[in-house]
Amino acid sequence: MVPIHESDVAENRWKDDEWRQFELWERIELRLRRKRGWTILAVALVFVTILAVPIVQDRLPKWRALNAMRVLAVRANQMKVDAAALGVPLRLRIENSAEGPQYVIERIDQCDANHGFSNGIVEAKSARVWGGGPVFENPARGQEFVVFEPREATQLGLERVTTTVCYDPLGNTAADRVQALGILTAKDLTDKRLDRVAFLNFSGLFAEIDFD
Repeated sequence: MVPIHESDVAENRWKDDEWRQFELWERIELRLRRKRGWTILAVALVFVTILAVPIVQDRLPKWRALNAMRVLAVRANQMKVDAAALGVPLRLRIENSAEGPQYVIERIDQCDANHGFSNGIVEAKSARVWGGGPVFENPARGQEFVVFEPREATQLGLERVTTTVCYDPLGNTAADRVQALGILTAKDLTDKRLDRVAFLNFSGLFAEIDFD
């Protein structure tokens, strides 16, 4: 058996201590590197957030209006289902109210020229209210918005805008152009700013719906 001298034990103990210090500093350096990485990431996120706030604030009215139009699209689809089930024309109309834009669904005798899909106006005496309600669930939010009237839209070069859409399931003539219901904030209407108008578009014989 090889004898173990005290000098060998002391040397091994010194080497072990040296390695322990090296491993300790390695762990400390790794911890500092991770901390530095998280700090850089946090600063980057704060910077991006600061830059994004004005953009979000600018687009928020558009997003809110589109969300309201999606809710209205559900009502419009249900109107088409009811019209098909009853075999009668139904008309969707939007108008301004104290709580902001509201929709009214009316049962009428016929759409304009018996088109399956039209914004034609029929005699008021033939219209019977079928349903309706506010476009926005939150009245306080809805008061910020108004209906985009066709007269104002035409002055700004938008011919497709209407406030009335009629759906006749028995009609046999498709609409040749897209028609749209629109809402926007009262301020945007005053400023004639069109990039934040939310449109609910209807097209074709079956009044296919999309948004922009």
